[in-house]
This record gives sequence, structure tokens and C-alpha cells, in this order.
Amino acid sequence: MKKIISLGIVAVLLVAVVTLITPVTAEPENPETNSYMLMFYDGHMHTIFSDGNGTVSDIVATALSRGLDAVIITDHSEMLTADEWNWLVGNCSWYTNETFLCLPGFEMTGSEGIFMRDHFNVYNVSTPFVNDTLVASEIWPSPYNPGGTGPLSPENLSNWVDWAHSQGGIVIHNHPSGHTKVMYGVDLIEIWNQDFIDEINAIGESIPPWLGGPYHGAGYILNNLVIYGERDLTKDLRNAIYNATKIMYGVGIWIGAPQDPLNSWDSFLLNYTIEVTDYVPLAVGNTDSHNTGEPDSKVGIAKTGVYVQNFTANDLYEAIKKGRSFVTTGPIISFNISDAMMGETLLLTAGAAILNIKIESSAPSANITKVNIIKNGISWQTFNPNHTSFEAHITLDASIISKNSSYRIEVVEYDPVLNENHYAYSNPIFVRLPPQPGDVNRDKIVDIEDIVIVAVAFESRPGSPKWDDRSDVNYDKLVDIADVVMVAIYFEERYH
Repeated sequence: MKKIISLGIVAVLLVAVVTLITPVTAEPENPETNSYMLMFYDGHMHTIFSDGNGTVSDIVATALSRGLDAVIITDHSEMLTADEWNWLVGNCSWYTNETFLCLPGFEMTGSEGIFMRDHFNVYNVSTPFVNDTLVASEIWPSPYNPGGTGPLSPENLSNWVDWAHSQGGIVIHNHPSGHTKVMYGVDLIEIWNQDFIDEINAIGESIPPWLGGPYHGAGYILNNLVIYGERDLTKDLRNAIYNATKIMYGVGIWIGAPQDPLNSWDSFLLNYTIEVTDYVPLAVGNTDSHNTGEPDSKVGIAKTGVYVQNFTANDLYEAIKKGRSFVTTGPIISFNISDAMMGETLLLTAGAAILNIKIESSAPSANITKVNIIKNGISWQTFNPNHTSFEAHITLDASIISKNSSYRIEVVEYDPVLNENHYAYSNPIFVRLPPQPGDVNRDKIVDIEDIVIVAVAFESRPGSPKWDDRSDVNYDKLVDIADVVMVAIYFEERYH
């Protein structure tokens, strides 16, 4: 009887709430996957206003010659004056048109340790200045820490991100080598930084034999710390890094020291997949080009391919933040699971889903040599097509998806003309099983919080600003009275 009375009260309150806060008009459904267009952008580079040697004109010329659709210029905010920032904004506007976007951003800069730098790119903020003269990293500094034991003031990095978010910005942790922390709250992680890779490759080649060197491809191994953690980090390489940095800097760096354990991108993805956290940073890749005024400028050598609805700055920013994208130095990835794109979550309510992959090489001379499907951080299926293209359609049924999972794609191509390997990494697609009946927020109890979530989203459809897929309890792509009833039926039910 008590439960019936409680449900009656809840129902009355709910009707009053939704009557007050919910418009009656229906919202359109999400557009189909094939309505998106593919853009390529490089979002990390520097001009003469910070530590680059090129102008905006130089950057645009190189970007166009390498087939980019957009660049985001990210001079160090600490080096910019207000006049220089305004000049950069105006110049970017001059080079932006219906076929190319030149956008101003900036890089907030703290500690300069070689393997761990407190550097955050910021997009879509109107100015880097928090007040008339100071930028975020000057108000909340992150002091130099050469020992690689993590930031001395990690709370200040959180302050950077909070400020940027308060301005509507998107924040990326640059070349972090596995040092991103949940407390920072960054939107994205730069899992590929071409300048960092080239720099560490050169250092690896210079390590003498008595220190275990030379290390070929050390830049790729250490850049991958951000993705895989310590998977490729051997004891010999760790010792070589410690000894080399002690000689070069006077302080030996233990990668993954107890004071600053590695927190790989795969670990972020797994914790979000199994719902340990409700936060996940997605991935971008850039060049961090400083030689922007030279013929061999790195602009566009690495880039991010992003699927947008329209060719506008706002659509680009939205797609970047949502992770509807892949990082590449060559191969092109098309990847979805049923109607879910990269960066999205598919709620598997019944039957099976179809995992669709299509890969294209970057040139007629280049072959796709490896396609690896990563499931929950572990290699799940591998293909070696040795062809300019590859396509696969894999059924994901109950025998494969018995629990929440995430899938992402890694690609390797080889171009014999250039004698180079090229790489690509997709953002993940998350596949989740439905929650227990009525447990909208998945806290293992059906209570007033679940009712409120449904009430807020009442009469919304996918694509509506109010849409929350958790509220669609009966999975009919409309939050209505049927969803309310289902929550009410299980009200005060507890799950174990």
C-alpha cells in the first residue's frame, strides 16, 4: 500500500512538472550517418608570435598544398600581446572562406619537462586573456618540473580548464605521454604529436650503445605511452631514458614514476565503458609544427579527419568535441556500428549490431598492411589486406557483446615509393547493454532521481537539446508517458 501511495504522489508531481517545463512540439531525429562530410584539419602549430618561424599566410599555403580543409593556429598564450592576438584573429578571418577555415586558438603552457609537459590547446575562445593583461597559466602557474614526477600544482591545471570551459572553449591536453588526469577535465587528448615523435626519434638515435642505444623509433614508442600506457616500454628502454635524462638534464626521469603513474587513453576508455567513470576524453592528432615558415614545414603531415554536418567553424568544433573523428598520417577511416559513429554510444536493446569498417590508403602506391580492431583496450580482430583499400562488416550479437564494450580501429599502411609507414587511429564507439528496468541513472535503485531525469527529457526525440537517451526507457526514440509508466512500475526497486 505504501508503494502504491508513493507512486501516486510521484505521478501527480510528474504531470505538474512536465506540464510546466516541456513544450508540446516534437523534435526531428538525428540525421543519418551518410549525411556527414569529411574534413581534414591540423590543430596545433605556431607562428612568429610565439616559437614558430612562419606567418598565417605561410601556414595556409602549406595547408592547402597538403589537402587540409582547416587549420587551428595555437601560439603560446604567454607570448602573445593583445595586439598580436587581434592581428591573428583578423588574419585568420581573411583566409577563411567557403572552402577553407583558418581559426585562431592558443596553447596554455606550464612545465616544460621533455616527457611531461603541462601544455593545453584551447579552441573556440574569443581571447586568451583572463583579465586585461594576464592569461590563465600566469594567474594559475604550473612550475617547471624536470623530474617527470607530475605537475607541482595539478589543481592549477584544473583551473585552466575550468576557465576555458566557462568561455565556451574546447581543451586538449597536448603531447601528454600518459600524464592526463581525470581531475583536469580536458575534452580531448592529443594522442599523436608529430613534433614530439620526431624530437624523441632523434634523441633515441643519439643514445650511445653503453646506454642501451641507439633506439630506433623511440618517438613512436614514447608517444604511444599516451594510448597504451607501458605496453611497449621495456625495462632496458626505461633505464636508458633515466640515464640519458640524468646526463642531459641532471635529473633522471622514471617514466611512470609512483608520483606520476601513467594514465593511458585506453584506461580512460575502459573506465568509461564499464561505467566506473562518467567522463571520457576523446582523441585528436596534430603536428605541433614550429617550422611553419620553411619549405619542409610539418603542417598537415599529421592531421585529424572529422565528420561534420556543414562546412562551418561551429560544426567543426562540435565534431571535434564529440570525437566524430580519426587521427591519421595517411589512411582514411570510415567506421560505425549500426547508426552510431565514432565518439558515440550505441545502446544495444535487441538483436545484433553491425560493425562497419572501410579503409582507404593515402596514395595509389600505398597499401593497407594492417587493420586492428581494439575491443576494451585489447586487440580483438586483425586483418592484413595488403591492398589500397579494405572493407569489413562484422555482426556483433549476444555471443560477442555480453557486457559493455568499446571498439576502436588502428590502421597501418606502407608506401614503398616513400619507404614510409603511415598510421591512423579512430575514436571509439561505445556499445552498452540496457540498464535494469527503470534504473535510468544506473545507480541500482529506482527512485525519484530516475523520475526527474525522464521528466526533464519528456516529449524529446534524438537531436533535441533536451534529449537524454537514458530517459528513453522503452527504446522507441521518444520520451513520453510510456517511459514514465515503466519507471513507476519499478519504483523503489533495488538491484544487486
